[in-house]
Amino acid sequence: MIPEQVFLMTSATTKRSRLFETPIGNFSYVQVPAKYFPIGVESRQENGIGFLMASREKALCDTILLDNFVPHQSVKSLAVYLEEDVRLDMDILSELDADIVQQCAQAGRKTQIFKNLIKLIRQ
Repeated sequence: MIPEQVFLMTSATTKRSRLFETPIGNFSYVQVPAKYFPIGVESRQENGIGFLMASREKALCDTILLDNFVPHQSVKSLAVYLEEDVRLDMDILSELDADIVQQCAQAGRKTQIFKNLIKLIRQ
């Protein structure tokens, strides 16, 4: 018998971190700095319901920010992490907006990793 997989959705918040377990899955909210939160986020509306949506760049930065095991020593080790751990399609890097990543770097956490990501985007 295959064990049932539990759906987990993680989102950033300026409020305290929390986990909600529901019948359809678990929803994790992880606190990020208030000055970091709005970078690369836009307000959208569908079917009369408003919500915030992170850009691809911000979602990637959030992944990096919330992961405790991201290599920060070199651009090459970051590339390996993105390809093997995050399973990012490396072909899309050139399509990403380095300015959004730069704003995330300026927000003050994991600055060197974000600078390495900018180098990968601009290669």
